[in-house]
Amino acid sequence: MIPVNGTPNLEAVWVSPGGEVYACGSSGIIWKLSLAQVFGLDDAGPTDIAYRDIWGSSDVDIFVVGDKGTIRHYDGDKWSSMDSRFDKTLFSVWGRSNEDVFAVGSDGMILHYDGAVWDSMPTPTEQTLFAVWGFGDDKVYAVGQSGKIISYDSSDEKWVEMDTDISDNLVSVWGTSDDNLYTSSISGTIYRFLQGNGTWAQLDTALAVTVWDIHGDPSQTSFNFCGVGGLVARGDPNEGFTLIAPRPLAPALRTIWGLHTDEVFAAGNSGVILAKDGEGWRLSAQSDTNDILDLWGDTKNSIFAAAGNRILRFNGHAWTVTYDGDSLEQYLSIWVHNAWDVYAAGEFGRVIHFDGVRWSPMETGVDSTIIAIRGTDEGIVFAATVNGSILKYDGSKWITIHSDSRHRFRNLLVLNSQQLIAVGEDRLAVHYNMGSWQTLLWVGGDIFQDVWGLTYDRVFAVGSLGSIWYFNGDHWFAMPSSTSRNLLGIWGAEPDQFYVVGDLGTILKYRVLTMEY
Repeated sequence: MIPVNGTPNLEAVWVSPGGEVYACGSSGIIWKLSLAQVFGLDDAGPTDIAYRDIWGSSDVDIFVVGDKGTIRHYDGDKWSSMDSRFDKTLFSVWGRSNEDVFAVGSDGMILHYDGAVWDSMPTPTEQTLFAVWGFGDDKVYAVGQSGKIISYDSSDEKWVEMDTDISDNLVSVWGTSDDNLYTSSISGTIYRFLQGNGTWAQLDTALAVTVWDIHGDPSQTSFNFCGVGGLVARGDPNEGFTLIAPRPLAPALRTIWGLHTDEVFAAGNSGVILAKDGEGWRLSAQSDTNDILDLWGDTKNSIFAAAGNRILRFNGHAWTVTYDGDSLEQYLSIWVHNAWDVYAAGEFGRVIHFDGVRWSPMETGVDSTIIAIRGTDEGIVFAATVNGSILKYDGSKWITIHSDSRHRFRNLLVLNSQQLIAVGEDRLAVHYNMGSWQTLLWVGGDIFQDVWGLTYDRVFAVGSLGSIWYFNGDHWFAMPSSTSRNLLGIWGAEPDQFYVVGDLGTILKYRVLTMEY
């Protein structure tokens, strides 16, 4: 075996009973991961064949399937080709033993290996089948195109179609019994089979990305699943869904807010909301798929999210849509004074106010986009526009208190009624401190996307290409950063600890030990 270089696309992974990890993919690649090294296994070398799935009964009995009806077998010493007698793509392989193996693929193709030869089986569908799995001595399931699910019972020796209301392409299936059986779709939906009434129920996962594979311990009811963008999570029929690692469920996490260090919410594209409850990040289920651009709250039972033309609310148990506007209404920022005093702001100078019962529009006197809205403990509200204006609402009317058309604001920090900091494009930081406006940073380059701090002499801003800056009450300084990804949100509960979120699902926690500038 020789080390393999390059970065092919890997289609499938399998762990042997002995704990060895094998993977297969494009260009005829089959890898064995051993002792932190990657070794090529297939003697045939790179080809134009993509291997789609891998399964084995042991380290000396491994099957790989792929394009053009390709099936290859490993006996612990060498790989050899097996005759499938068909040229259709095979997408999945699974077996009970080396004498009872199933492979499925294009146009409803089902093949069975009895230890000597591969033979086709009568199929009830012409839809492409993408995955096959079984349990016990007799049950096998296959899933595929347009929600097709078929089952095989060894006692009847035939495949039959199952009734479903699913229309999405199904790409994975796994289970331990008829009452603990799951399948996943190309759009991120996970379904569970309810044996009692013979139907498939959709689980509320809040996912918006493809779940490529589901697998678990046969002795447990919980399961793990993975998908697009590095998604790795755990599901349990009783406890819901938990992220094993806070990887991207959407291209970006745009906002973060919390009650304290161990109770934090992060949200972003495609409606994804993550919650940290002290033990790790988990999915906070909600069904709306609008991008979430801002979060704010005052208690765990009163958290609001700005999501385009909708406003969402969390009551401590579930997220619901509390405001549903027309498509022209795009709300980008939200601030919560308390459960009966909430403000959302967005395009065309719109601000709407929630009094605990209903949302009502407010007259702001501006028609440019309001990019950020924040307020004080006393309920005085400030807003920043994209074209350099700062607005103030004193309880009766909105007025413009600062304007500079050269500035392009992105966010706003309100420490109190006499201390504000607005940040924006070109590393812009405009300060209001005790009656005086000053531009303390404007050097070009990075875009500051968000700003946070608890006191005026300890403020942090984050932005493009992983930039993090620190303000000590007099001057701004660049800080070391552990990422080059764009950072879009920042929040903390203590002066020297904060979280940042950004592109590709980035979530980082910083603890500042010394600040000697």
